[in-house]
Amino acid sequence: MDDIFYLNTKKISVKDVKKVAEKLKVNKVFIPKTSDVLEIQYCDGIYASWFEMSVDDFQEPDDRNFLYKNKIVSIFCISYHPKDLEFILPHIKCVLKEYGGWIGNDSERFQPLFDIKNIDSFFYQVEEDFL
Repeated sequence: MDDIFYLNTKKISVKDVKKVAEKLKVNKVFIPKTSDVLEIQYCDGIYASWFEMSVDDFQEPDDRNFLYKNKIVSIFCISYHPKDLEFILPHIKCVLKEYGGWIGNDSERFQPLFDIKNIDSFFYQVEEDFL
């Protein structure tokens, strides 16, 4: 599983992300009562978890400074398998279109960042083992 981050200057909840997923008619959506996590089954065998986070969850000073400097108040860690990105990307695009914000990588200061204008350039090259 890999992680990317959804970042926004507006307060967005797991329920907001869930509403967008339901509009797309995903297979299943589940929010545990005791957690700030949204589990989504996009189609058979394709899952992602959206974990709601706070700035305090980040230990790296550069990441925290970036979040404070850019007034980020909503953060979601999106855990998924890179080979499934094409099935998850329509939901990500709809969240960006509906609420704005950015998708950031699990790297220093979340770079590079993608918004609704350049999200189509976000992709992973999945390498296959040819042994």
